[in-house]
Formats: sequence, C-alpha cells, structure tokens
Amino acid sequence: MMNGPSDLPAYYGVMDNETGAPAKAVELSTVYWKLGGTLWQYPERYIKNSPIFDLDQVTTPVLIIHGTEDYNVPVTQGREVYTDLNLLGREVELRQYDGEGHGQRDFANAADFVYSQIKWFDDHLKK
Repeated sequence: MMNGPSDLPAYYGVMDNETGAPAKAVELSTVYWKLGGTLWQYPERYIKNSPIFDLDQVTTPVLIIHGTEDYNVPVTQGREVYTDLNLLGREVELRQYDGEGHGQRDFANAADFVYSQIKWFDDHLKK
C-alpha cells in the first residue's frame, strides 16, 4: 500500500492544505471515486469502498509506504491500516518517510523506497 486512502469516512473530511476547501469530499463523491453523494447520503458506499473495513480478510503480508507530510492522503490513513493489521495479528511493515509528501523527493528516501520494496518482494516471493 503506497500513499493510499483506506478509511473513506475519515478521508472525506480532509481539507485542501492550501485553500481549506473540502477537496476530498468532492473527490470522493463526484470526481475519482464517484460515490454519488455525500457521506451522510450514502454512508454504506463509503464503508463498502473503504479497505479498513475488510482488513480482517487480509492474509497476505502488507508493506505500507507513506510520507509524513503527504497533504493529498494524510499519513494517518497508512498508520490506521498498520495499527489495525497489527491488532489482527497480520504481518505488516510501515515505512514512513519524514518530511516527504505524496512521493519521495529526497534521494536517500527514494533509494530506501526502492530497496525496501525489493527486499520485501525477495523476502515474501522467493520462499
């Protein structure tokens, strides 16, 4: 999982960092997710499309990658998945990149980003 929204009801209220506009509400209801209305009109759609509510079905090890300064998808979305998978006793690793946004710009972070994925796949696919 890389910089991805996981809890749409929580994501719904995220405002644009520069304008303060409810950018995620619009994104979820009409633009990308096309859920057709507000969280209050269709709460079941927001829950149904939120991976957080299906984590009990996860059996595959999960690597979560997120920048701590991601203003597009707050790092709390990744941390929530990490915490919940731990509570469920699943194998999970969280790689947080301090000061990074929605991607890794710093060379050291970008290198770690690539190598951590290679290591993850080596550890889990070469068995």
